[in-house]
Amino acid sequence: MPDPRTRCRIALARFLLRAGELARTLPVVVLRPADMVEWSRQGYECGSRAYATMNDVEAGLTRDELELWEQTPVRAGRVLILGGGGGREAIFFARQCLEVAAVDFSARMLEQARAKMAERGFALEGHVGDIARLDAPAGAFDLVWVSMFLYSAVLTHARRVEMLRRVCRALRPGGILVVSFHWEPRARRGAGAVAARKLIAWLTLGNTGYENGDILFGTLEFRHAFGAEQDLRAEIAAGGFEVLQLTVFDRMMRGGAVLRGPAGSR
Repeated sequence: MPDPRTRCRIALARFLLRAGELARTLPVVVLRPADMVEWSRQGYECGSRAYATMNDVEAGLTRDELELWEQTPVRAGRVLILGGGGGREAIFFARQCLEVAAVDFSARMLEQARAKMAERGFALEGHVGDIARLDAPAGAFDLVWVSMFLYSAVLTHARRVEMLRRVCRALRPGGILVVSFHWEPRARRGAGAVAARKLIAWLTLGNTGYENGDILFGTLEFRHAFGAEQDLRAEIAAGGFEVLQLTVFDRMMRGGAVLRGPAGSR
């Protein structure tokens, strides 16, 4: 259960969504990153049945995900899916003869993924948790996979770098991380608008790490919209990874990258 302060912040953010145009942009400012995780978790928990109906687990990877998979030099071993509730990616990787584990903040979504895997004769090792606070055994995986914009769902820069470092520890030396992120240069605001939002964040003790490009996508998911490749590459390097492939799909507001961790001991 979220603590009372989190419940109050989420209630305020929901009120802002019903207010004017400017107010609807402020939930990403007045909520702390942990509050945003709880906001999204509640939404997925409540809508898990509808999501399961809409999410075709037999569809496999999307076209852009398949392009990333083709650039991934891993075809055996263990894969960890971050945000793996639902089972779409898990079933694909199990059919590639990989051992599959998943982390998701929605217990209901993970239950659905386990059930879908079991129906097809596969096993899924599932763990409930925040992907930004990944707590996995060191050197346990050959591949970590983050699809469907979820790299961008980790707000702020500091939390994303921490997640990268945690993933780095969870990978075997030279292991591979594949990420999908929100790419939308037009989502960036002018200097005055950014300064105003940072001030509101500090006054409300909210998202004090607010960055230009932080958005609420629809009414469910908070995202950081990247708009400069050099910023993304610098962040990846700070997390300890080397870029093997980086592609952006402008029309889809999506990008993806294949990353390699250090080959030596950590």
